[in-house]
Amino acid sequence: MKPSAGILLFPIILLQCSLLGLGVGILMASLTTKYKDLNFIYNIFIRFWMYASPVVYPISVIPEKWHYLASFNPMVGIIELSRNLIFGVSALNHEYMINGIIMTALILFIGLLMFNRTEKTFLDTV
Repeated sequence: MKPSAGILLFPIILLQCSLLGLGVGILMASLTTKYKDLNFIYNIFIRFWMYASPVVYPISVIPEKWHYLASFNPMVGIIELSRNLIFGVSALNHEYMINGIIMTALILFIGLLMFNRTEKTFLDTV
């Protein structure tokens, strides 16, 4: 099996995944400095998020009426495009990628906003 030209999209997937991780990490760090008990809830949140993402199951398992809602999970587009590029099988939809990129940018923006607001009090609360 020869790689297709779609493999050139792989750096874009990695960039989106990195920006999503940065946004979520900054947001969680900013909130943890103000609310210490959120540290315990983060593990539950991350596990729920990964179960809501089609990591071990294909998106086709989810009923069709819920696909639009699932497309707002930024990991859906990343996982489905990776699955399509590597294995050649997935329910690749442009809606997943567009909504995923929008949600990634929104999470990064909110994370940076929260960081800028709480940055002045980091030293006082830590």
